[in-house]
Amino acid sequence: MTMNYVALDLETTGLKPEEDRILEIGAVRVEEGKIAETYGTLVNPGVPVPEKITALTGITGEMAAGGKDMGEALDELLGFCGGLPVLGHNVQFDYSFVRHSAARCGRSMEAECIDTLRIARACLNGLVRRNLGECCRYYGIVQNNSHRALDDALSAHYLYQKLWEEFGESR
Repeated sequence: MTMNYVALDLETTGLKPEEDRILEIGAVRVEEGKIAETYGTLVNPGVPVPEKITALTGITGEMAAGGKDMGEALDELLGFCGGLPVLGHNVQFDYSFVRHSAARCGRSMEAECIDTLRIARACLNGLVRRNLGECCRYYGIVQNNSHRALDDALSAHYLYQKLWEEFGESR
């Protein structure tokens, strides 16, 4: 088990990192298997927030307009990550948004990724669905505000711990 990592989750304006924008960043730095620090911020995407995204996340256009500039938020996130591996549920989705956003802002991000969805698909054969909510329910992990970035990053961290406890190095 990687004991040091940053669990990351984003809320976005859509599903395409080339076209859509980050609305919210949530990150949890884990050191020696324990939560060391958290980071969360709204980001001003510079575009309207689609109604379906507001319905899913609760993030309104007004809330996002008060968020940080993308460059500032990325600088903070990159500093927070400090080169640690990035963990998430379907982590490539979030990582691709960070990479595209970083490139748009003249920055870059390279990190090893740990995907709890990939691990769940390999280990939890009895579950029909292996999304974050279903995996958390399976393990009794309480999700306070699903579809909010920091809460989902915390959920991914707790899921990783449960998967490691049950399956260890067998996968």
